[in-house]
Amino acid sequence: MKLTDIVEELNERGFERQAVLLQSKFKYSYTLALMQKRWRSSVESQIGTDLYQALMNSDLCQSLLSSSNRDHSAGKNIFDNEKKPSRDFQVPLLEVSITQNFSIECLVASEQIETNMIQLLDQADKIIYAEVKELTADNDDLLLRIYRDEDVIVNEANLSDQKKMQNSASIIKSYSKRISEVRALGLPHSVMLVHIKPLQEYLPLNPFDSNDASPGNVEKICDYANQVLSDEDLHRQNISRRSELLLEQHDTRVISNAKINITEALRELYEYGIDGHLSYDYIDMMVSSSDSNVTGVNQTNYHQKLLKTDLKFREDILRNFQDEIRIKQRSLMGIKQIIAGSQATNSHVGEFSTKQNDGRFPNLQYSKASKDALQQIADEMDQLFDKLPDIGDLAVPRKLRNRGTLSYMVEELDYDPMDVTFGNEAGCCIFVPKEKSKIQNGYSVPVYLLEKQIKLFGVYRLDGEKKRRMGLVLAFDTIDLVNIVPVSFSDDPKDVQQVGASVLAANSLELSRTGIAGGKETILAITNYVEEWLSGYAEHHSYHAAVMGNHQYNTSVNHSSRSQDLFTHPVMYAGRSSDFYNEIFKAPFQSPVMTQFGTGKSLISQKDRLYTLWQKE
Repeated sequence: MKLTDIVEELNERGFERQAVLLQSKFKYSYTLALMQKRWRSSVESQIGTDLYQALMNSDLCQSLLSSSNRDHSAGKNIFDNEKKPSRDFQVPLLEVSITQNFSIECLVASEQIETNMIQLLDQADKIIYAEVKELTADNDDLLLRIYRDEDVIVNEANLSDQKKMQNSASIIKSYSKRISEVRALGLPHSVMLVHIKPLQEYLPLNPFDSNDASPGNVEKICDYANQVLSDEDLHRQNISRRSELLLEQHDTRVISNAKINITEALRELYEYGIDGHLSYDYIDMMVSSSDSNVTGVNQTNYHQKLLKTDLKFREDILRNFQDEIRIKQRSLMGIKQIIAGSQATNSHVGEFSTKQNDGRFPNLQYSKASKDALQQIADEMDQLFDKLPDIGDLAVPRKLRNRGTLSYMVEELDYDPMDVTFGNEAGCCIFVPKEKSKIQNGYSVPVYLLEKQIKLFGVYRLDGEKKRRMGLVLAFDTIDLVNIVPVSFSDDPKDVQQVGASVLAANSLELSRTGIAGGKETILAITNYVEEWLSGYAEHHSYHAAVMGNHQYNTSVNHSSRSQDLFTHPVMYAGRSSDFYNEIFKAPFQSPVMTQFGTGKSLISQKDRLYTLWQKE
């Protein structure tokens, strides 16, 4: 079975994120992780024996088995580098008292906070894209460099005709449904156009004007969409025409879409509406389109009605709200990255690429005036996040609501190659999407799962007997290049080798703000708890120091009492020399100091990029 067929089958069986990683830059690393002996039985039971055997027999696996060095991870025996199980280290749980229990007031406050966030992010868009428009005026080359990686057109040539039909039908149904919902709300024509445009891409033979959002024309477009879905020949004709259009010049398409993106970002907010996912209009729309037996929802009782809906409906509302809050959290992170100087940390995309930025903003050097204005917005956004109530109890039975105390814990992850959502749950940029085109910095997840010198620590909130992962610390085994200590490998003093002291270097603390109740005080408590835990872990496992990344968009650096204690020694990553996503190390480079370690190119920490959590006396 070809890799493309395996990927397609994984998608069919609900393993979309794993399928994305098998198409990523580090697909060899991810395949090696799936092949690890300790996880073989678990992986096989999850994806199915037939598919696992197909993977093992694939050209990809066979090339790994016969190779001595693929993707910098395979040795003479590819299983020599198997990542060891997580190391146990336990401390008492963090107990946080919550003064405000879940209530209707929490829903009202959350709705208002989301609305305020929408307005602030709209202001940020205006600031950012006004400058982008100015910087890219008459410069299509720069536009291309910014947006080249945003071209979401997937190469469909390797898909079967059946898969093309399935994908197209699913997308047409989805947009048609959304258009019907928007029509029912009576929103402005400009909002309707936002939904018609992507639908038009899958209906290239549509005879009606896709720029006309009048009710009559929208109805005709929807009728045509239904006709395509019911007529297999007409559907195939549209797919064929779409394939032809995709062959148009790539650069032209990217530049055109880039200009549209900038124009859309500069539109007035009211043209799109500012309703959040707890608003009356949204809840009413969801009630109308669901199987819920709730009736009589109005603007004076919609929150009360929401609490009386069935659990599945509340779960849907909560999931949609939390997903949007995570998106806004990444947008805020992107704003902070702009303020910090728009560093290029993803070596697999261009330095100006939107994929260098958590918020998908162009990674340009913005003016001081813009950064000052964005700083004010970032400060206000942080305040809103601090005030955001935890409404997770919306989706739990009534008897379990209103817990006065929440418990948190930290533990090292077990490096299960099927567990790839630690970035998603922490709300950070190393998330793994269900679509390859949206992967951003998640391309490095296979490296994190396989590389022995990389540690993953999960932050969990305890909900009864269940653990809910809502935070992450990515950390690295490093060598202190200043604090040199002797390590003897024989009884002969001549064979004493000089190596640097070992340092546990944490990239950052990432927290999903949807998993936190109690605002800033809780974040401060979690930050201190995590830093103490990392310090204890480092001491327990014989490191000489524990340090943390000092970049401004790191949750811990903004709430830590230790952040002013800079760790001034350069440290060298103890694993691979090839680049992967992180915020600590420079790109691989040759340094004379490396000769004493018998190495060539290495990953070395950037100056003033770390602060001290703990150091051995």
